[in-house]
Amino acid sequence: MAVGSLGSDGGYGAMNMAHDGVGEALSRRFRPYPAYKDSGVEWLGQIPAHWALCRLKFILQEPLHYGANEPAEQVDEDLPRYIRITDISDDGRLRGETFRSIPEAVAKPHLLQDGDILFARSGATVGKTFRYESRWGRAAHAGYLIRARLDRQACSSRFVQFFTTSQSYWNWMRSNFIQATIQNVSAERYGNLQIPIPKPREQQAIVNHLYQETAKIDRLVARKERLIELLQEKRNALIAQAVTRGLDPGVPMKESGVEWLGEIPSHWEVAPVYARYEVALGKMLDAKRVTGESLGKFLRNVDVQWDALNVDDLPEMDFSPSERNRYLLLKGDLLVCEGGEVGRTAIWNGELDECFYQKAIHRLRPRSVSEIPR
Repeated sequence: MAVGSLGSDGGYGAMNMAHDGVGEALSRRFRPYPAYKDSGVEWLGQIPAHWALCRLKFILQEPLHYGANEPAEQVDEDLPRYIRITDISDDGRLRGETFRSIPEAVAKPHLLQDGDILFARSGATVGKTFRYESRWGRAAHAGYLIRARLDRQACSSRFVQFFTTSQSYWNWMRSNFIQATIQNVSAERYGNLQIPIPKPREQQAIVNHLYQETAKIDRLVARKERLIELLQEKRNALIAQAVTRGLDPGVPMKESGVEWLGEIPSHWEVAPVYARYEVALGKMLDAKRVTGESLGKFLRNVDVQWDALNVDDLPEMDFSPSERNRYLLLKGDLLVCEGGEVGRTAIWNGELDECFYQKAIHRLRPRSVSEIPR
């Protein structure tokens, strides 16, 4: 979206926003400016008539700067922090658990100043930005980040950072990817990014407004996330109660003899899984021995999620006639991950006519029709 700003009467101007329900609702809250003009930029559209349009490279204090190419090996809080894209969380903060430092001599040409904006230049995070603040202590940035040090007389770094989270900015990013086979945006390309520039007072008003409004949204999101956590806890407690205590709160109880299980209803039995279920590991993958003569799709550890299975674009390997019977999945099989997030489970409900499973998965098949895998 094109960022709105103060109108002539001191109210915020209308935003040129995406045509969705949220955009239309927000647009109704903002009074339009007296006049708009075509920015001449397809992905930006119209902007207020009195705003300027300027390329990033012309509002910089110094040229865009690539970071250090130094391995992230040191952890010394007396040295400058080494900021990499993996250190930056989705909410724009620095992760404490990923702290790394960099030697003074290596850090010196890459040291950051308050208000510097870092642009990710390649990979899955390309286009992501981070605004550095001196309260995080001395720091330098890594080579996959590009530093933009803005001329404060020309533009507020906070305003520019907000702009780089807008829909218009990401439209520009997508237009760059159309022209490139690899997701990589160089300093030269970032330098040509066109940014709408209001007057300084107007920039500050927009920044203040966005901080206030986004803080409200963040608080609402936090409350919703906490509610989800509480509901998840309630769900887990409900399941735990039902499968270890039953549905009758007044039923007589007995010790299970299992420390982590505690008491169970007195008429229940306790048995090891193998007594009720046939437990078998899947086939070991050996890419060198794949002939293509008896291919079959198979599930990997990553395809088994919590009560969900991925069956899209599954890999294939050979299963001989005898192996097909041994490793074929049947409806009702309980699949348990051996590696990764150990114990993650899902039930095979016959999503495909034929599917097998790899060695990183345990298949639990009921020995009796009276057992209910669910």
